Amino acid sequence: MSELVFDLVEDILVRFISASRFAKTHLNYTCNKDNNNNELGHIRIIIPSHDNTLNYATTLDLNEYYFMDRCIIGSSNGLVCFSVSFTNGKVLVTKPLTGEVKKLQTVPGISIRLDSCWGFGYDSFTDDYKVVTGIKVHKVRTLFQVLTLKSNIWKVKRLVKLKFIGVPIDILFNGAIHWSMKVSDTKRQVIISFDLSREEITEIPQPDDSQY
Repeated sequence: MSELVFDLVEDILVRFISASRFAKTHLNYTCNKDNNNNELGHIRIIIPSHDNTLNYATTLDLNEYYFMDRCIIGSSNGLVCFSVSFTNGKVLVTKPLTGEVKKLQTVPGISIRLDSCWGFGYDSFTDDYKVVTGIKVHKVRTLFQVLTLKSNIWKVKRLVKLKFIGVPIDILFNGAIHWSMKVSDTKRQVIISFDLSREEITEIPQPDDSQY
């Protein structure tokens, strides 16, 4: 009888902490707590090993984006998306609160990490999470692809005449992922936005100032 009660309580707890409302509430609490912690200098996370088991721990500097061959792509509502290896295009999404791990389809055409840009975010229109990557397929062209967690299938969206500036870092803002890139023909630096709902790539207008 006690074992049955334990299983029932465990099932209720798993359902509770897996709910999106709980994840968002817990995330807000954690963010507020961390923002008021002046002694916070590093984050300890668990990185999957090559067999996708969460058994490798590492300490990251908050200002350090890339580490070894693994990279945090992004996070949203308690989910964390990261690469296991950029050399073979392996990407995982995990929910640290429950320990759940989802292995995503291998990115087609991936080469090395400096030849690709990444992004991860939540699409409120479809109630789904999306992973976006731009892969350098030519010295002056980048191919953008997108994957939804529900489908776990990569879709080709657009081939653009743009190239990266240094190590590409993404910024998620207002439902869109942004990168700093350079127009291949004119060498003009631009800010490119990928709208997660419309899955469209646009250029963000910049101030009419010689400093930009």
